[in-house]
Amino acid sequence: MDAIRERADRDDDDDEVEETEEDEEEEEESEETSDTSETEETSETEETTEITEETVVENTKPAVTVETFSDNFPKAYLPIIDECLYHISGNVAEDDMFMVTGIDEYVMYYTYGSDMEDPLGHFGYALVDLNEDTVPELLVLENDEYSEIFEQAIIECYTIKDNEAVCLFDGVARDRYYLADDLSVIEIGSGGAAYSIWCRFRLDENGDLQKDEAYFTDFSVFDDDGNADINSEVVWYESNDGNYSAYNGDCTFYCKMEDFNPEITPYVFEGDEIVPFGYAEHRYEVIIDDLKYDEAKAACEERGGHLVAIETEKEAAVVQKIMAYNYADEKMLFTGADDGLWPNGEKVGKFLFPEGKVIREGYLGATVSGMDGSLILVSMSSDPMGEEYYYSGFIGYICEFEPS
Repeated sequence: MDAIRERADRDDDDDEVEETEEDEEEEEESEETSDTSETEETSETEETTEITEETVVENTKPAVTVETFSDNFPKAYLPIIDECLYHISGNVAEDDMFMVTGIDEYVMYYTYGSDMEDPLGHFGYALVDLNEDTVPELLVLENDEYSEIFEQAIIECYTIKDNEAVCLFDGVARDRYYLADDLSVIEIGSGGAAYSIWCRFRLDENGDLQKDEAYFTDFSVFDDDGNADINSEVVWYESNDGNYSAYNGDCTFYCKMEDFNPEITPYVFEGDEIVPFGYAEHRYEVIIDDLKYDEAKAACEERGGHLVAIETEKEAAVVQKIMAYNYADEKMLFTGADDGLWPNGEKVGKFLFPEGKVIREGYLGATVSGMDGSLILVSMSSDPMGEEYYYSGFIGYICEFEPS
C-alpha cells in the first residue's frame, strides 16, 4: 500500500505544562500536567481514478453489524474518536500541511480550500466487522449526506489488537480506499499519468490486511537497462509479487487500458450507519438561553449530559471551535466550574484563565478571548439577567455528553 506514496512520519509530541507557583496552594496545581500525544494523520479531496457507471454493479450488500456509540462500543476506539474530533475542529499544524495523511489532509483541504459550513457533520465514523470475528473495525469517512456513491472514501481504518487501536491504513488524495459489499477493501491510486494501481484487500482472522488481487499500469516496452520507451503503449499488468514494475516485478500482461473494468459492488453507507462527529455521544452542545446557573445545570442534566468540564488544552480547542460554529464566540456560557473546581473535584487548569490567574470564587463562564481567540473562563453571576437586562441573548451554557 506504500507503493504509490511515501507516508508521512507520525510524530508523537508530548507537551508537558510545567508550572512554577509562589504559594503552597498553587504548588498543588502544578502537579496537574497536561500531556498531549497526537498522531496527526490527514487527507484531501482531489479526484483520482475515475469510476464509471459500468464499473458499479447492482448493490447486494450482506447484512453486517454496523454500530454507533453504545454500551458495546469498543473503548479502545474512544481516543481515536477524540483525536478525529480535535483535528476536524480545525487543529491542523500549518507546518505539516504538505506532509499529511488521513483525516488531517481532508481537514487541511477544507480549512484552507473551501467554506465548509459543517465540518463536524461532514465527517463521521462507522463500525463494520470486516473479518466477521465479532471485533468491529472503526472506519473514519465522509458522511453519506455529502458524498456520491463510491465517493465515500475511507479516510482511516482501525482494528483492535491487544486491547489497543491499530491503524490498518489511511488514505490520501491520490491513494484512496473504498469498502466493497463483500467487505473487501479496494485501493485505487495514481502516481502519474502512466502509473496507476487497483488492489483488493481482505482482513484475515488475525486482523491483518492480505492482498487478494493487484493490478497496475506501466509502459509496454523497455530497453535492456530497464528504461521505458515513453512512446510505447501503457497497459494494465497483474502483479504476482506485490511489486508495481513491469520490468523489475513478477507480473503478467492483463489488458489494454480501455479494457480494464473490474466489477465492484460498493458498500453504500446509508441512514444512521455513519455517525457524524458532531453527533457522537461524547460531544458538546451550545445552548443560548437566558437561564440562571441552577436552571442551566438542570436543563443540561435533563438532556442526558452535564455542564462542560474542560480538563485539557485539547478539549478547550474543541469547545472553542464548537462555540464558533454556533456563533457563540461573543457569548457568556455557563460551565460546570464552581469556585475553581470541576464537579468531580478536579481543579480547573490555569491555561483556561487570562494570564493563568485562577479564579477561586463563584461560577465560571466560557467565552472567547478578544486578544488571541482562545477559550477562557471568567467570573459569571448565578443570575446574569437579574443584574443586567441587556445580557439577554448573550447568555447560555455548554452541555457535555459522555460515552455510554
